Amino acid sequence: MCESNRLCYNFKGNPYLNPSYNNKVELNFSAPVKNSYISTGVYYNYFNDNFRRVTKIIDGRISESSVENVGTGYEYGVNFSGSVKINKWWQINPYLSVYNLNLNSIEGYGVKERQKAAFRANATSIFTLPKKFVLFVFTQYNSPYISTQNLNKRGGLYVIGLEKEIKKSLKLSLTAINPFMENFTVSNTITESENFWQETNMDVYVKNLITLRVTYTFNYGNKIKKLDRQKDVETDGNKSVF
Repeated sequence: MCESNRLCYNFKGNPYLNPSYNNKVELNFSAPVKNSYISTGVYYNYFNDNFRRVTKIIDGRISESSVENVGTGYEYGVNFSGSVKINKWWQINPYLSVYNLNLNSIEGYGVKERQKAAFRANATSIFTLPKKFVLFVFTQYNSPYISTQNLNKRGGLYVIGLEKEIKKSLKLSLTAINPFMENFTVSNTITESENFWQETNMDVYVKNLITLRVTYTFNYGNKIKKLDRQKDVETDGNKSVF
């Protein structure tokens, strides 16, 4: 593909890829706290020969992208999640992950060694209202993060919805996505290496973006007895779950 300025783009696959490897060590702790539930964990992940799309410039005007076994580095971080019941009608489900990513340099593509700390966070608030109405608010934000050649950004997301239970098996829900915004940035990516810089942006027009969903559930056949793992934990408050 070539543009009017004679800059050409070439995208190609790679049938000769080798296996990619991830070596991850993770420690998690979960426990009930009164009517709530919390979970936290730490991890370390070393990876090598991961599949990564890389781009280089050929003859000063051809941008060639391909998938190669060039992803090598390590990541470590901590995460927290839970379900916190404030009172009978209000519940919050938070999630937070803070991590540090280190990527090795890639010879032949002009990619230098990179390192960046980042986080991912979201939370859901659920309000149980009279007459079988449920109001929910979901928010999500990810800080800028790096990949092989890219610096990636994404806009904050928040959703407001109202759900009504008509019958035990029938529910109606009305949802508004980023109701006070016109444009939502799905992705903003800056790609750079030696003699190459590119920015791509994807926005979605979300003004007055409202969805209506009808959910109908039914059971058919014999019931399967499920294990109540949460009940097993609550029988002994001194136990932890790994």
